[in-house]
Amino acid sequence: IRNLKVSGMKKRDQRPGFLVAVEKWCEKKNMEFLEKLAKEMSRDLYFSDFGKIFGNLIIAIKRSSYSGIDSNDMIYLCMEWLFGQHLNASEKKILKVRENITKHNARKLISALAKTIIKIGYKGWLLIVDEQEAMSTLLTPYQQKHAQSNLRMIIDRKSELGSLMWVFGSTPEFFSEEGVGQYQALKDRITDAIILETDILCLEEYEEISRKLFEIYRIAYPEWNPPSIQNVLSKSAEIAHQDFPGKPRLLVSSLVNSFDMLKERTANDFESAFNTSLAKAYEQWMTKKRGE
Repeated sequence: IRNLKVSGMKKRDQRPGFLVAVEKWCEKKNMEFLEKLAKEMSRDLYFSDFGKIFGNLIIAIKRSSYSGIDSNDMIYLCMEWLFGQHLNASEKKILKVRENITKHNARKLISALAKTIIKIGYKGWLLIVDEQEAMSTLLTPYQQKHAQSNLRMIIDRKSELGSLMWVFGSTPEFFSEEGVGQYQALKDRITDAIILETDILCLEEYEEISRKLFEIYRIAYPEWNPPSIQNVLSKSAEIAHQDFPGKPRLLVSSLVNSFDMLKERTANDFESAFNTSLAKAYEQWMTKKRGE
């Protein structure tokens, strides 16, 4: 919710997208309508706490003060609750809610939000969950099982909410027998969905990654006066593409580490720094594979 974006948001707008969407919608509604809606939502038997939060939010947007406190403070408290922050008893009393958001009621919040997005004029919302392979590479077996179970329940909710679409991004291994295949209930749901496989990057794209990463690094460290390495960048991209096709992360991590070594003067030339970094990146990748 903290990272939710909506169309029309300015790039530098630091407010949460959900708040921006509600504010725009409230501008089109009169106070009488909003107060009536707030009362109706607070009686929502499915998730009345969310109804109370939404009611507080829309009225605070329209008023300069609300419930004895400044409206900006009320809006802040409402958003903190939506973000899953732990509020103390006095703060919950101000909001008139019974509990904080936890893993036990988070799916209720998702459902309530999806319905509300429709209510305020949007066709729906898209949730992108990236780097799902972290479940098999960074978590313990117990944590993996718990994460897979949560993922299965999340996917099950999708069928109940026509306004909500989930997109999971991961490596091919995640969708194989080594990934979701270890958990049959999850595999059945994943393989029944639409899976779009991206093409393996070609040599020209590896070279473009190298050039752009070098440009970004120079912007990040303007005081760094690097040696002329444009010519060896292409050669490095060629080595990474030839030895490790389909693994651009090894190229990226090796390049950044090489730039660091040159900047910190722990290496004399880029070529030797890159060869060392690439070998180290491959070793780390193999260690993770053996751990699986």
